[in-house]
Amino acid sequence: MFCRRKPLVPIGAEHPCLTLSGVPWLRGIAGAILVAGMAGMAPAAPDPHDAAKQLEGQYEVVQILINGQPDKKRDEVESFVIKDGEMRVRIKNRTGSEDALFVLDPSKKPSHIDIRPKDAGAKETKILGIYQVKETDDGTELTIAFAREGGERPQDFKGKGEGHVVLILLRRKAK
Repeated sequence: MFCRRKPLVPIGAEHPCLTLSGVPWLRGIAGAILVAGMAGMAPAAPDPHDAAKQLEGQYEVVQILINGQPDKKRDEVESFVIKDGEMRVRIKNRTGSEDALFVLDPSKKPSHIDIRPKDAGAKETKILGIYQVKETDDGTELTIAFAREGGERPQDFKGKGEGHVVLILLRRKAK
């Protein structure tokens, strides 16, 4: 296919048949290729397993809110550890720990967390929650908001709903 509009063009000048602006349908194809390429470069949905791995570590309880009010129970927590899709909470002056399995869905906004206590009496219990992770100067701050006793999943991190609990946890940076 040869151009009949300007067969001879001086060196360095644009030939209208060789540019995107000279051929409208070619411009459309180039646009479609560009959009398709950018769609392929879009980030994949976050992987729940990777998100859970990023949360692993030992945390200290910064604050507990129950029904939107600060609660002193944070002083009772000896340790809060996340490892292998499991949470382990040790309470001061108690033997053993309170363990729970969890599943994350970071593709939701806010990100979802479903918690299942491991004790024998709570096998069918599923606690619905949301979480957010934020890097601070002190380390990684993990905030988890959930509804106790089978309530609906919270929509925010204020904890003001009936039976809502908010845990603010901090995994300190290594020194």
